[in-house]
Amino acid sequence: MTERRKAERAELLALQRLRLHLERTPLGVIEWDTDFRIVTWNPSAEAIFGYAAAESIGESGYMLVQGGQDTERMAAMWAELQQAKGSTRVSMSNRTNRGEVIHTEWYNTPLVDNENKVIGVASLVQDITERLNTERTIHYMAHHDALTGLPNRRLMQDRLNQAILQARRHQKHVALMFLDLDRFKLVNDTLGHETGDYVLRDIAKRLAKTVREGDTV
Repeated sequence: MTERRKAERAELLALQRLRLHLERTPLGVIEWDTDFRIVTWNPSAEAIFGYAAAESIGESGYMLVQGGQDTERMAAMWAELQQAKGSTRVSMSNRTNRGEVIHTEWYNTPLVDNENKVIGVASLVQDITERLNTERTIHYMAHHDALTGLPNRRLMQDRLNQAILQARRHQKHVALMFLDLDRFKLVNDTLGHETGDYVLRDIAKRLAKTVREGDTV
């Protein structure tokens, strides 16, 4: 009796820890049945997607995608998990209850019985929208001029090298034009640097509208 009570207490403690982790983890925890319907939906999943557990449980996973390629990606993810080939990691875009598009990473594991038959799927979901936006901003700032938004010297050199290689491959020519702004120093000296900055931004816009989409200013 004593050993049985110890085992019951240990099992109860493990369940309490698991429930606490489920409720407090920053990752969305979702479990699915074999028909790809939600059976478990933790508070972080609610925060990420904007759906309460009462709205989500019993619903199809396709309610979380906006269609197109992401629907196809989710269908492929589910088909692979149904074959119990192991855990998967998938990146996709999802649509929240508020209609916002977010970017997520999914870590999925098929749940199998003693005969290795799939009886469900467990997913961990991470919202990486902010991280992606930060990475894109850093990449943009590293390759574009802060004042005009045009490609900077680093990106220009890379594009020029690519254009030269492509021209050689197709036996074509590359045109490179250098433009100088006459009396620009006079604008800065007499009207101030703010006016000079305005002139640079305006000229940059005009030049960008003049060339083809594939050209670089």
